[in-house]
Amino acid sequence: MADNQDIQGIFDHWNQASIIVHKRLDRKMASVIGYVLDDGYPKEELMEAITVYATVLKSPQSRWTYKWRIEEFFQRTPGFRRFLLEDRTMEEVLQGFFQDGNSYGSGSTTPPVLSVSPSFKEDFLNKKRGGFKND
Repeated sequence: MADNQDIQGIFDHWNQASIIVHKRLDRKMASVIGYVLDDGYPKEELMEAITVYATVLKSPQSRWTYKWRIEEFFQRTPGFRRFLLEDRTMEEVLQGFFQDGNSYGSGSTTPPVLSVSPSFKEDFLNKKRGGFKND
């Protein structure tokens, strides 16, 4: 059974990403997140998928504009799986989401500068260093 702290951590990360900010974690959201965790997806990978999804949504070059609620993100097929890095780089995952087919547009290898909250940025940078602050 999924750990409540892991569920809350994923929910908090979602809200920090400012995709659609939910006021509270309700039973349906917790159940959906718990199911995905119980299905074997590590908390860190799910949080990384949220980060990729937020990056795609906030990029002006992105073809992807629809914002899912957190339970839709984890329930839809392929949903969150589309945004998992797995053994790919962020650029490889982003490739199909941008208008000209290039991951960052016009063949650039530099990602667009996106406006994110300081806490979201801190969490992302901590992940790159080896863990989220809520671990």
